[in-house]
Amino acid sequence: ELTQRYGTVFHYWLASKPVIVISDPPLVKDFITETGGFKRGSLEGNDASLLHALRLNKTVISMANIGKVNFCGTESILTSETGPKWKKKRKLMGPAFTLNRLSTYLPRFYNIAERLVAEVEKQLTSNGTGQVVNMSDVVAPFTIDAISLAGFNASPDEIRVLRGMGAGVRDIMTEARTNGNDRISVMRNAKLRETLHRAEMRVQEIRDTGREMILKRTGNGTYGSFHDVLDYIVAANTAEETGTIEMEETLDDFVTMYVAGNATTHTALGFVLCELVRNPDVMETLVAEVDNVWSEACISSSSSASEIGEALKNMPYLDLVIKETMRIHPPVQITGRITTAPLQLNGY
Repeated sequence: ELTQRYGTVFHYWLASKPVIVISDPPLVKDFITETGGFKRGSLEGNDASLLHALRLNKTVISMANIGKVNFCGTESILTSETGPKWKKKRKLMGPAFTLNRLSTYLPRFYNIAERLVAEVEKQLTSNGTGQVVNMSDVVAPFTIDAISLAGFNASPDEIRVLRGMGAGVRDIMTEARTNGNDRISVMRNAKLRETLHRAEMRVQEIRDTGREMILKRTGNGTYGSFHDVLDYIVAANTAEETGTIEMEETLDDFVTMYVAGNATTHTALGFVLCELVRNPDVMETLVAEVDNVWSEACISSSSSASEIGEALKNMPYLDLVIKETMRIHPPVQITGRITTAPLQLNGY
């Protein structure tokens, strides 16, 4: 509403702090992608050093946390300030998210998707005609499986543990958001204090599980052989001089990648399904494309990553559906930068 009223760049006061809100896509892209000095458009003539970049500034971090429960830690790649340490993490963890690396997980994703479809069919059969199936609840465990397998090569036992913890954290966050999460609400509401205590315990359980997974991998000599997110997280938090792992910072990144990766995947998939139900003609076209490409490529649970990848390249409508859904419902709506000197922006 404010963008419609005041334009794609406007200013307001947050208590005593001035805030500039930018929603113009090319300008936002300049802020996020230009690292060696601004060169294009409204940022021409400015130096990137004029912006003190935070992956999530303090305001956004407080939105991600509940009460005193710090889900992401203070030194993760999302919450630490930009500097030599952050740049090292960004460089060492980046390869885990390249298209080539992610494509190797496609057979795992395919098998998880098959199990998800089977679960939906089971729910529909058991609930009977006309009954409601909560797709958010159905999808959630399978997105946890995808993150656990692809990112951390978790064992079946570890996945069962992470499933339970992930569901617990999600329910606790929902309950806390409903009842308020500011300090006054926490002080007044005994039930909310109990909820936050449970949240602290759940987050600590996730950290403990991450610690066990890291120690097992580094202890049995398999560290570095998986080339997954966990390998890169450990590498990014290992001191070059001594080879010592900074365990607490490593766990900050572990929880961040686990919770943030699961939440954004779950949210995006949920909104895709929601918009398809709202737009049955789009769903019909999409189903026809998927069925046609899948059958022609003879994709099955035994298909290789390259075979599945080639089939996905032949689904342009699926790509459009996902991108349009994420345009309307971005899993991450905001990020922040802090100016350290006068900055020319959009003519101002």
